[in-house]
Amino acid sequence: MDTKVVFDIKTALIRAITAVQMKKNDQTNNGIYIERLHEDSGKCSDVLLDIMGVALDLISNIAFLIYIAFLNFWFFLMLLAYVIVLWLFDNKKEYVWYIQRRQFRNKREVATGAYNEQVRGLRDLKSLNIRNRTITDAGDKFRDAQAINQKSRFTRRKFVMARDIIATIFEVGFFLAGVLFIQSGWILLSEFLVIYMYHGNIRNL
Repeated sequence: MDTKVVFDIKTALIRAITAVQMKKNDQTNNGIYIERLHEDSGKCSDVLLDIMGVALDLISNIAFLIYIAFLNFWFFLMLLAYVIVLWLFDNKKEYVWYIQRRQFRNKREVATGAYNEQVRGLRDLKSLNIRNRTITDAGDKFRDAQAINQKSRFTRRKFVMARDIIATIFEVGFFLAGVLFIQSGWILLSEFLVIYMYHGNIRNL
């Protein structure tokens, strides 16, 4: 199914590209067409596979969260608050990541188009003696794209580190709350062990 989806997407893209008017085609960087065919079609098919995995995790984790509510309502509130905080944090991370990756893709399309034009116009470049200048220009475009790529990766690592800090703080608080609840008789040790062993799955919500 995944292979069929990729094939259908590429076929539709080819039909759309070949239907573009020549005036519009001359004004469009060829790198855009190449990136759409090779990169975007694969990403579209990956989304289908990710949706299946996310749906299964979501169903099982929501069921476990409901089960915790029956065992102890306070732990349910703690986990629910934790899920909401992580959800807001991940949304911010994905938004920033999306903006930076979009900038990188635009720069990469320009660089890909520059290299493609060099290959297509090799005879003209040699006759006009501008081969070295165009190589330098394409290299500069590629380095601009890589700079944005490095920036986006660094930003993502910072978000991952911050998320780990939040998770660690929650783990400590969750364990201390469990000790206090057991001592106060608000929850049985066996019930807390069940919740503690499986509460990590809630992070996947």
